[in-house]
Amino acid sequence: MRGAGREAMRSRETRTALIDIINRSGYEIFTPVPLGTPLAARAQRLLALPEATDRAMGVYILNLFQEPAGLDAARTAIHDADPDVHLTAVRVLGLIGNDHSASILVDALRRGEVAWERVVERFNGPWALPELIKAIQTPITESTREKHFHARLARALGLLGDAAAEPHLQRLLGEGNVEERINVVRALGQCGTHESLALIQDLLRNDESPHVRAQAATALIPLPDRSSVPILVQSMFDSSWWVCSNSARALGSLGLRGKRALEEVRERAPGTLAGRRASEQLSILEVTA
Repeated sequence: MRGAGREAMRSRETRTALIDIINRSGYEIFTPVPLGTPLAARAQRLLALPEATDRAMGVYILNLFQEPAGLDAARTAIHDADPDVHLTAVRVLGLIGNDHSASILVDALRRGEVAWERVVERFNGPWALPELIKAIQTPITESTREKHFHARLARALGLLGDAAAEPHLQRLLGEGNVEERINVVRALGQCGTHESLALIQDLLRNDESPHVRAQAATALIPLPDRSSVPILVQSMFDSSWWVCSNSARALGSLGLRGKRALEEVRERAPGTLAGRRASEQLSILEVTA
């Protein structure tokens, strides 16, 4: 994206269009300028204007010119009180995609000043992995827990889907509260290998939180293994309807062995929640076969 933008800067038509955008801002500081005037310097002045849309435009245009200018603008703009500005900064940092931008995005998660969903989705490449792993190894404190910092780091690592995060996520399972364990289990299902299988199965059987147990059942879907079948069957009879439903869905993903297990539950417990969920999942399998 940045490469394409910089290539476009060489086009007379593109440069003329950008000058026009800047000159049409309506502010006296922008008088018509000749084509040879450095556009980065003019875009830099947008950052000081009172209108949020102008400041956001300045951040985005500066990123098209050169990485240091875009990075510096985004580093400041991410603290802007206006969501148009700080969300543009988050987007630009994702486009820059290096360890410096990753560090700024991690700090934004730590501070909790920007909508965390918008930050997490910008960790979209291998460039983000080192900073995320470094951050998730930091101790959990009252302050970081209040900002849901480690839970959101786990979410980001799961979306990134790199198995290098697996040992660091596993460590967090032993220290995390319910929210952190939910996000770690989800992440292990997304990026973990079969080395995490026993941990997830143990959480499904023994975690005190039904929310964690339900997420553990779902996390077994991308880690198909015959050893999960009896554990999932047992979880069909969990006191939580959510755990029961997710366990049925996980069994439905395990091929013929899982289908037979669902049939046994249906026959063994007709009229119960487990029996009804087994029947529903079997119907879904028939439709999608």
